[in-house]
Amino acid sequence: MKQIIAILLLTMFTSLAYTQPKRQMKKLEKEVEKAKAAHKASLEKNPMLPYTEIGAKLVPFHFINSKHELVSLNEIPSHEPIMLVFFNPMCDHCLDAAKEIKKHIQRFKNMTILYVTGINLLDELDAFKESAGVRDIPNFIVCGAKEEYTKQLFKGNGIPQFMFYNQKHILQHIDYKTFTVDTAMHYLQKQ
Repeated sequence: MKQIIAILLLTMFTSLAYTQPKRQMKKLEKEVEKAKAAHKASLEKNPMLPYTEIGAKLVPFHFINSKHELVSLNEIPSHEPIMLVFFNPMCDHCLDAAKEIKKHIQRFKNMTILYVTGINLLDELDAFKESAGVRDIPNFIVCGAKEEYTKQLFKGNGIPQFMFYNQKHILQHIDYKTFTVDTAMHYLQKQ
Protein backbone atom coordinates (compact mmCIF):
# COMPACT_ATOMS: atom_id res chain seq x y z
CA MET A 1 0.00 0.00 0.00
CA LYS A 2 2.82 2.38 0.85
CA GLN A 3 4.29 1.71 -2.58
CA ILE A 4 1.03 2.65 -4.30
CA ILE A 5 0.79 5.89 -2.31
CA ALA A 6 4.42 6.67 -3.12
CA ILE A 7 3.80 6.06 -6.84
CA LEU A 8 0.66 8.22 -6.76
CA LEU A 9 2.51 11.05 -4.99
CA LEU A 10 5.42 10.80 -7.40
CA THR A 11 3.04 10.89 -10.37
CA MET A 12 1.23 13.93 -8.91
CA PHE A 13 4.44 15.85 -8.31
CA THR A 14 5.73 14.98 -11.77
CA SER A 15 2.56 16.19 -13.44
CA LEU A 16 2.63 19.37 -11.31
CA ALA A 17 6.23 19.97 -12.26
CA TYR A 18 5.32 19.50 -15.92
CA THR A 19 2.23 21.74 -15.87
CA GLN A 20 4.00 24.60 -14.10
CA PRO A 21 6.44 25.33 -16.98
CA LYS A 22 3.58 24.72 -19.41
CA ARG A 23 1.50 27.41 -17.65
CA GLN A 24 4.45 29.80 -17.67
CA MET A 25 4.97 29.12 -21.37
CA LYS A 26 1.31 29.83 -22.15
CA LYS A 27 1.52 33.06 -20.16
CA LEU A 28 4.63 34.10 -22.09
CA GLU A 29 2.98 33.23 -25.41
CA LYS A 30 -0.01 35.43 -24.48
CA GLU A 31 2.33 38.31 -23.58
CA VAL A 32 4.18 37.95 -26.91
CA GLU A 33 0.90 37.96 -28.84
CA LYS A 34 -0.22 41.03 -26.91
CA ALA A 35 3.06 42.83 -27.69
CA LYS A 36 2.82 41.90 -31.39
CA ALA A 37 -0.73 43.24 -31.55
CA ALA A 38 0.32 46.49 -29.86
CA HIS A 39 3.26 46.86 -32.27
CA LYS A 40 1.01 46.21 -35.28
CA ALA A 41 -1.51 48.78 -34.02
CA SER A 42 1.23 51.38 -33.52
CA LEU A 43 2.53 50.76 -37.07
CA GLU A 44 -0.98 51.23 -38.44
CA LYS A 45 -1.26 54.56 -36.61
CA ASN A 46 2.30 55.61 -37.57
CA PRO A 47 3.34 53.78 -40.75
CA MET A 48 6.87 55.22 -40.75
CA LEU A 49 9.38 52.40 -41.01
CA PRO A 50 12.67 52.32 -39.14
CA TYR A 51 15.24 54.06 -41.34
CA THR A 52 17.10 50.81 -42.08
CA GLU A 53 14.02 48.91 -43.30
CA ILE A 54 13.49 48.43 -47.02
CA GLY A 55 10.81 50.92 -48.09
CA ALA A 56 11.83 53.59 -45.55
CA LYS A 57 12.25 57.19 -46.64
CA LEU A 58 15.73 58.71 -46.35
CA VAL A 59 16.02 60.61 -43.10
CA PRO A 60 16.81 64.32 -43.57
CA PHE A 61 20.49 64.92 -42.89
CA HIS A 62 23.09 67.59 -42.24
CA PHE A 63 26.63 66.47 -43.04
CA ILE A 64 29.87 68.40 -43.09
CA ASN A 65 32.32 68.15 -45.97
CA SER A 66 36.12 68.50 -45.78
CA LYS A 67 35.81 72.29 -46.26
CA HIS A 68 33.58 72.38 -43.16
CA GLU A 69 30.56 73.31 -45.29
CA LEU A 70 27.10 71.99 -44.55
CA VAL A 71 25.65 69.37 -46.91
CA SER A 72 21.93 68.65 -46.48
CA LEU A 73 19.22 66.65 -48.20
CA ASN A 74 17.78 69.94 -49.50
CA GLU A 75 20.91 70.41 -51.66
CA ILE A 76 20.54 67.01 -53.34
CA PRO A 77 18.34 66.98 -56.47
CA SER A 78 15.00 65.63 -55.27
CA HIS A 79 14.50 63.44 -58.35
CA GLU A 80 17.90 61.70 -58.26
CA PRO A 81 18.64 58.32 -56.70
CA ILE A 82 21.11 58.36 -53.83
CA MET A 83 23.75 55.83 -52.88
CA LEU A 84 24.58 56.44 -49.23
CA VAL A 85 27.81 54.73 -48.15
CA PHE A 86 29.02 54.57 -44.56
CA PHE A 87 32.79 54.18 -44.60
CA ASN A 88 36.08 54.72 -42.84
CA PRO A 89 38.68 56.74 -44.78
CA MET A 90 41.41 54.27 -43.76
CA CYS A 91 39.45 51.20 -44.93
CA ASP A 92 40.87 49.48 -48.03
CA HIS A 93 37.46 48.00 -48.99
CA CYS A 94 35.94 51.48 -48.82
CA LEU A 95 38.68 52.92 -51.01
CA ASP A 96 38.38 50.07 -53.53
CA ALA A 97 34.62 50.61 -53.81
CA ALA A 98 35.11 54.36 -54.37
CA LYS A 99 37.65 53.63 -57.11
CA GLU A 100 35.22 51.18 -58.73
CA ILE A 101 32.48 53.82 -58.70
CA LYS A 102 34.87 56.35 -60.23
CA LYS A 103 35.81 53.86 -62.95
CA HIS A 104 32.11 53.66 -63.91
CA ILE A 105 31.15 57.24 -63.02
CA GLN A 106 29.28 57.75 -66.31
CA ARG A 107 26.73 55.17 -65.18
CA PHE A 108 26.22 57.21 -61.99
CA LYS A 109 26.01 60.63 -63.65
CA ASN A 110 22.32 61.20 -62.76
CA MET A 111 22.69 60.03 -59.17
CA THR A 112 24.18 61.34 -55.96
CA ILE A 113 26.86 59.33 -54.19
CA LEU A 114 27.25 60.21 -50.51
CA TYR A 115 30.22 58.72 -48.70
CA VAL A 116 29.69 59.37 -44.98
CA THR A 117 32.06 58.80 -42.08
CA GLY A 118 32.19 59.93 -38.47
CA ILE A 119 32.64 63.64 -37.84
CA ASN A 120 35.86 62.86 -35.97
CA LEU A 121 37.49 61.77 -39.28
CA LEU A 122 36.95 65.00 -41.24
CA ASP A 123 40.72 65.57 -41.48
CA GLU A 124 41.05 62.30 -43.45
CA LEU A 125 38.50 63.16 -46.16
CA ASP A 126 40.78 65.07 -48.55
CA ALA A 127 43.35 62.25 -48.56
CA PHE A 128 40.58 59.71 -49.20
CA LYS A 129 39.14 61.74 -52.10
CA GLU A 130 42.62 62.10 -53.59
CA SER A 131 43.40 58.39 -53.27
CA ALA A 132 40.04 57.42 -54.77
CA GLY A 133 40.35 60.00 -57.55
CA VAL A 134 36.94 61.53 -56.79
CA ARG A 135 38.00 65.04 -55.76
CA ASP A 136 36.52 66.76 -58.84
CA ILE A 137 33.38 64.67 -59.32
CA PRO A 138 30.44 66.91 -58.35
CA ASN A 139 27.93 64.15 -57.61
CA PHE A 140 30.42 62.20 -55.43
CA ILE A 141 30.16 63.85 -52.02
CA VAL A 142 32.46 62.79 -49.17
CA CYS A 143 31.52 64.08 -45.74
CA GLY A 144 31.23 63.47 -42.02
CA ALA A 145 28.15 62.98 -39.83
CA LYS A 146 27.44 63.36 -36.16
CA GLU A 147 26.81 60.22 -34.15
CA GLU A 148 23.08 60.84 -33.72
CA TYR A 149 22.66 60.50 -37.49
CA THR A 150 24.87 57.46 -37.96
CA LYS A 151 23.07 55.71 -35.06
CA GLN A 152 19.84 55.89 -37.05
CA LEU A 153 21.25 54.32 -40.22
CA PHE A 154 24.49 52.45 -39.61
CA LYS A 155 23.72 48.82 -38.82
CA GLY A 156 27.25 47.74 -37.86
CA ASN A 157 27.36 44.68 -40.13
CA GLY A 158 30.58 45.80 -41.77
CA ILE A 159 31.97 48.65 -43.81
CA PRO A 160 31.44 49.96 -46.27
CA GLN A 161 27.68 49.84 -45.82
CA PHE A 162 25.89 50.68 -49.08
CA MET A 163 22.31 51.97 -48.91
CA PHE A 164 20.53 52.33 -52.24
CA TYR A 165 17.69 54.88 -52.46
CA ASN A 166 15.57 55.27 -55.60
CA GLN A 167 14.62 58.62 -57.15
CA LYS A 168 11.88 59.05 -54.54
CA HIS A 169 14.55 58.57 -51.85
CA ILE A 170 13.00 55.30 -50.68
CA LEU A 171 15.44 52.62 -49.42
CA GLN A 172 15.63 49.70 -51.86
CA HIS A 173 18.53 47.60 -50.58
CA ILE A 174 21.51 47.49 -48.19
CA ASP A 175 24.83 45.76 -48.95
CA TYR A 176 27.92 45.34 -46.78
CA LYS A 177 31.62 45.19 -47.60
CA THR A 178 31.34 44.26 -51.29
CA PHE A 179 30.26 46.45 -54.17
CA THR A 180 29.21 45.70 -57.71
CA VAL A 181 28.13 48.31 -60.23
CA ASP A 182 25.34 46.10 -61.58
CA THR A 183 23.80 45.59 -58.13
CA ALA A 184 24.00 49.31 -57.43
CA MET A 185 22.37 50.22 -60.73
CA HIS A 186 19.63 47.63 -60.26
CA TYR A 187 18.52 49.06 -56.91
CA LEU A 188 19.15 52.73 -57.66
CA GLN A 189 16.92 52.57 -60.74
CA LYS A 190 14.04 50.72 -59.04
CA GLN A 191 10.75 52.59 -58.94
